[in-house]
Amino acid sequence: MKNLPYYHYKTAAITCTNCNWNGLGSQLKIGEHYSALFELDCPKCDHKVAMVGMPSFEEVLKDGTDKEKAEVLKSIEESERQKNLELTRASKLPKLSGPLQIRFHERYERHHKILLDIYANELLIFSEQVYYEYSERLMEIIRILSYKYRAKIQSIDYESTHDLCGDRFDRFKLTALIEAIVKKYKTAVGKSEDL
Repeated sequence: MKNLPYYHYKTAAITCTNCNWNGLGSQLKIGEHYSALFELDCPKCDHKVAMVGMPSFEEVLKDGTDKEKAEVLKSIEESERQKNLELTRASKLPKLSGPLQIRFHERYERHHKILLDIYANELLIFSEQVYYEYSERLMEIIRILSYKYRAKIQSIDYESTHDLCGDRFDRFKLTALIEAIVKKYKTAVGKSEDL
């Protein structure tokens, strides 16, 4: 079975290995669909003769229509914008004093968008968009918070994180991380620095 590029499969010369039919890819019947590819079947005997993968961003930008190219560029731009809105450095967090109770809260917005709000003593200190299977990212956020605030953190509470973290969420791993961070920095001395 041949693997054909998305933008060139219609002009590819095809021979069915089952019945010896010859023709172009455009004459094949579209078979089963999957998220990353679809199959092409022989128009004479229905034998699967080729698979066509969905195009990558690079392929769309090279061979796609103007509309497809514009959609990909918009998607890339949105992805970059989202990355810039993520908590990546401790310097993005405000300076706070006193003992801190950190709390995470999911907030649902229009168009099924979920935001993670991070509070310190009921003061909103950061928000970022979250996605399903988010537990590793949540742990990274906790590490950044602990680096910034160190011994000031008295507790870290996370509410309703099943939607946020998905079915791969390891509550025990997250709880152990939180307990280790709080314990480590309870006795920590020194100035917090940026990552």
